Amino acid sequence: GSWHGGLVEVLDWGSGCGHKLSWAAALFGVDGLGIDVVLDSVDWANKHSIGKFCFSDGRALGWVPEDSFDAVISFAALLHLLVEE
Repeated sequence: GSWHGGLVEVLDWGSGCGHKLSWAAALFGVDGLGIDVVLDSVDWANKHSIGKFCFSDGRALGWVPEDSFDAVISFAALLHLLVEE
């Protein structure tokens, strides 16, 4: 992606039901991937939200190639981590 005319690729870390990524896509024209550890949320997001969503533990992102995303968003997902994480 590109901030200058191309499609911006966004990772939504802890995407839940996909609401924030849907808003980002609708308002700013981004394309995105949401990841979450709650399978029911991922399933709901894939049916009702804009973007692609997958079941993944966001603490281990080694499977994501470098430079895959132009930006990362996250809304309140960090609150669910333990202090040690």
